[in-house]
Amino acid sequence: MTLCTVVPPGGIPSNTRLYEEYEEVMLESVLRKTTLVTKILIAVPNPDLPDDANVEEWTERNVQIKRFTVNTPGMSFGHAVGLHACIDRVDQEYILFSDPDVFYYTAIDQFYLGLLNKHVLNYIGGSHHSAVANSYMFFPHFMSALVKKRDLPGPDFLRGKLFYRSILRVEELDRPEIGDQPADGKYLVQGPIRSEYTRFPNKDPLANFDCGCNLYLWAQEADWRWLAFQTLDCHTYTSRLNRGNFKLNERLSGERLFWHAARSDPQNFRELWRQAKEEE
Repeated sequence: MTLCTVVPPGGIPSNTRLYEEYEEVMLESVLRKTTLVTKILIAVPNPDLPDDANVEEWTERNVQIKRFTVNTPGMSFGHAVGLHACIDRVDQEYILFSDPDVFYYTAIDQFYLGLLNKHVLNYIGGSHHSAVANSYMFFPHFMSALVKKRDLPGPDFLRGKLFYRSILRVEELDRPEIGDQPADGKYLVQGPIRSEYTRFPNKDPLANFDCGCNLYLWAQEADWRWLAFQTLDCHTYTSRLNRGNFKLNERLSGERLFWHAARSDPQNFRELWRQAKEEE
């Protein structure tokens, strides 16, 4: 199993330690809690550097870790481009997506994989903390999610319909176009597609089509079974709060799964992780 993460735009270590501080905690939690993750890929988007301009590789607790630069046409597309760069480099069966501002309370790899196999799922993870404001609503978000690499779309998915455009809402489709650079193969780029946006469950014209939204369209086409976990406070995700596109004939225990910073400051993030370790 390979964990894929991206240091978000503005979090390039040479500019600020903000996301580097989050990342340190996330990595520690993964290394302490998981046993199936044997590789970690960390993409760092940068519009001014070519791919792999800076590469660091090291091993910790028998886990191979690689951090590498990814060229992006703009920092607003860094998350999507970075994830695609990670996916392209994965040579294992399972991909565990994780944002850097997440830490894990439990062995999330075993938890996700157990349910994935038991219920014959294609995708499992956490819903966006503001799910009702997003186009795909409770469909799992890759802040924390597990999928088989072979189940992901191929390079021809949505070919001719993907562009690097800095828009998030349907109402913005009528703005004077600010970019027509094709993004074929990069199905995780943000923004609504005029011919496709009505297929999403959230019909609010103000709904966000953020990075990764188009994976929902693939889930429809490929007839994915998925399960997602929710939060009541924008941060703490538990197994008891869950929704899927099938009836789950199982009552889960309610254990804490992970904590997502969701704009919380890194000092608070670090302190909560310290408390979590003391409770072990």
